[in-house]
Order: sequence, then C-alpha cells, then structure tokens
Amino acid sequence: MEKAQAPLDEALSVDVSSTLFALASFITRFTGPTCYRIKIKFCVLCDSVCEKTTSLTLRNDGGARNDILDILMEWIQDSGNVCCNLRSVNPCDKRCFVSHLKVTYVCWTI
Repeated sequence: MEKAQAPLDEALSVDVSSTLFALASFITRFTGPTCYRIKIKFCVLCDSVCEKTTSLTLRNDGGARNDILDILMEWIQDSGNVCCNLRSVNPCDKRCFVSHLKVTYVCWTI
C-alpha cells in the first residue's frame, strides 16, 4: 500500500531472481529420475522469464542469477549422462542446457 503512488513502469517490472533461486534450491533437494519433470518445468519457467524482459527481470547485480546458472549446471552433471550425441541425452539435460543458455544470454543483453 505504501507504493500505491509508484509509477506504472516500476510496478510492472518485477525482479524474480531471488524467487527463482529459492525455488531452484528447493528442487535441488530432490534426486533421481522422478524429479526430472519438476526440473523441466522449472526450466520452462526460466525460459518464460527470459522472454518477458519488460515485466519480469533477472538482475545482474546480485548473485542469484549466477547461483541459478550453477544449479542448472549441477542438474546436468548430476544426471550422469556424459556424451556428445544430443539424440541420446535425456530431455531434462537438454532443457537445462537450453535454459542455461537463455539465462546467460539475458545476462549479457541487459
């Protein structure tokens, strides 16, 4: 209520980096193939945040974005699939890799 008089631009731009980091940290607690679906949904959420840069942002000044990138890389490494053939990589690894690239790209463009 205190910021009811804030300009519309400020009200529409929301930093979700700390929220995404908290969610990713929570998801990391679960292991095994049963949590792949949840990880994929988180990656889709990251992708949609990266596409909606006018209303949702991942700030560069905090460490939350780098922590999210680290968690995505951990998820890829934890699956144990180390191969060069993209056709034999599990869908969770592919999704994490694509999301990692999008979050990194948004990092360089903002």
